[in-house]
Amino acid sequence: MLILGEAGIGKSSLLTALAGEVTADGGTAQVGRAIPGGGTYRAFSSALAPLLRALPADPPAELLPYRTALGRLAPAWSNGATTGDSASGVDPVVLLGEGLLRLLTSRGIAAAGCLLGLEDLHWADPDTLAVVGYLADAARSTPVLIVADLA
Repeated sequence: MLILGEAGIGKSSLLTALAGEVTADGGTAQVGRAIPGGGTYRAFSSALAPLLRALPADPPAELLPYRTALGRLAPAWSNGATTGDSASGVDPVVLLGEGLLRLLTSRGIAAAGCLLGLEDLHWADPDTLAVVGYLADAARSTPVLIVADLA
């Protein structure tokens, strides 16, 4: 889902209300934002930081193939990782996108649905936008709703 509009019209308020509805219904909501000069994957990192802090320092077994890719968002997971890296010949956008979907659907995180909210994507870097593009297609068969806003 894409929310478009000029600054100040309530895009963030709408996303906040949607996140509140998702959590009230028993789902999870992870919301982050891109910022000017925020760096690669800033919107994803800020959205997933609370979730990643709650997980063990070593990723669950089902996420091991995505350890290096997810290590871009969770630096503790990148230590000594050798599986699933870009040297494997797999497109890094696909690898990170799949890793994100597996993370959001693993261990019941999305049992009642999961919202991944990405605010201010007009500030996002090209790599973030490439992953968002991948997720737009890949998340269709998952209990994950991706909502992004642009000015």
